[in-house]
Amino acid sequence: MWPIDTPLNKRMAIVARNNKFSAISNICPHQGVSLHKGQCVDIEDMGIKWGTAVVCAAHGWSFDTDTGACGNSRFVIDVFDVKVIDDHLFVSLKPKNLGVEGPRRDFGGKESDP
Repeated sequence: MWPIDTPLNKRMAIVARNNKFSAISNICPHQGVSLHKGQCVDIEDMGIKWGTAVVCAAHGWSFDTDTGACGNSRFVIDVFDVKVIDDHLFVSLKPKNLGVEGPRRDFGGKESDP
């Protein structure tokens, strides 16, 4: 994972796992820690891998990289579409998961641990 800045000062993290790229908000809604400092894990059920999650390094909150839903609370992080064209990544600035309900908090766009 690595962090990126956007023209609108949105802090995002690019996640590369299982030959797929995802873009998520880089700010954990728990205490504002940078999510790119955590780890990527497979989401599994009975041995079947059905997704990827990012686990916050500070307190272990996990977020699905497709929906933004948190496995530990009702919070949601923004998730953005990613396209690869000619070896370049293009990331949408509009969240693709606005239909996922739950509180969102980005601490004013600044991580607490830059």
